Amino acid sequence: MRNRELVFRIVVVSLLMYSMTAFTAGLVNLRKTQRMSDELEVELCELRTENERLREELANPPDDEKMEQLARERLGMVKPGEKIFIFDTDREEPLWGWK
Repeated sequence: MRNRELVFRIVVVSLLMYSMTAFTAGLVNLRKTQRMSDELEVELCELRTENERLREELANPPDDEKMEQLARERLGMVKPGEKIFIFDTDREEPLWGWK
């Protein structure tokens, strides 16, 4: 009889420990999922704002000045006859050896 009680107690304690471990793991997983959900909510809000900005940009086509600016900045285009100056900023020493 005494052995049965001992085995029963061991089984009950083991089940309680397993339940506590599973519960703790579930809480950790829940917190991790909640954190990821919050980050995705922020990203979704940013994407919705960007989407709205792009819709407004599509609704209002750019004028000639804006198109020229975009062509110069993004495509590197120039007007006919314009001179282009390219400055090399990677040099450590001056061109003529001056210090």
